[in-house]
Amino acid sequence: MKRPKKFKFSLKTFINDFWTHIYGFITIVSFLTAIGFTVITLNKEQVPFKDVLYVSLGLIAILVFVIVRISAKYSQLHSMSSDLMNYERENENLIGLIQLQAETFHNITHYYRSLIYSVDKVLLKISKKEEIKQKEIDYLSTRNNHFLIMLTSSLQNYFSIYTDDSCSICIKILNGNKIKTLFRDPVSLKKRRQAELTSGNQIYSTSDNTAFDLITSPNWKEFYYMKDDLESEYKSHRYKNSNPSWNNYYNATIVVPISKLNDGLSDRNILGFLTVDNQQGYLVDETSKEFMLGISDLLYNYVYKHKLISKFTKENNFKYDKQDEYIWDQC
Repeated sequence: MKRPKKFKFSLKTFINDFWTHIYGFITIVSFLTAIGFTVITLNKEQVPFKDVLYVSLGLIAILVFVIVRISAKYSQLHSMSSDLMNYERENENLIGLIQLQAETFHNITHYYRSLIYSVDKVLLKISKKEEIKQKEIDYLSTRNNHFLIMLTSSLQNYFSIYTDDSCSICIKILNGNKIKTLFRDPVSLKKRRQAELTSGNQIYSTSDNTAFDLITSPNWKEFYYMKDDLESEYKSHRYKNSNPSWNNYYNATIVVPISKLNDGLSDRNILGFLTVDNQQGYLVDETSKEFMLGISDLLYNYVYKHKLISKFTKENNFKYDKQDEYIWDQC
């Protein structure tokens, strides 16, 4: 996104400038004075009254025309001032959103870097078959939870401000054609997790949800799914969701895969999905899509390495939080 230049309100200053109004006032007074002198001169020369009347009416008509034109110009300038003030507010909002997006991305990458460094240290010890203690796994688990909370909270805050509606963020893990929720943002966690438990929808097939079904389809070339009105899609039989109460929680969504192209660039290795949704919409645009895709690119290495960690801890009887969310036996 190209950062707009901040607009300086020189026209507004011009409109409100005291001397501008003085100049307009002097112009009108001068014109009235000219009319007066013209009438006096004509009377002194004993010009017929009819001619004086015609000249006076003509000058008055010109004066009225000038006043009307000046009033119209002032009205136009004041209208421009209002438009420019709106432009400034929009400009400031846009700059604020750009700054918020940059801060969000910085926060995520900062914690991501620290977490991946810790993960790589453990993976290196695993590759060298060095002894690993439970406290190292516990430390990694704590760092992982901090990262997930920070990631989802930052995204939830950003998109809620961006769309002016409360948004929900979710990370899902893909295993074969089955999906399981890894983590939800703390704001929506309680009600959304309860909905999953109530519907028995903790593990489900990609075919049960249009977004996941399309993204995993080899014929779907966009590698994302985003809609601002899922209710209309549902009524038109273009959207399905295995959770019967889905529309109580959202009507708009962006879903992007946590994936990378396999060797040969013929298909993608999809490890999971990153989603954002809300009720009011305003999610569907290039900025939101590209931002989500950028975050999901980071998450590929994150999920891939945590799957390796989870496999190791499961095989070696370590306790590791969320181990069963990264890897599980398909139903």
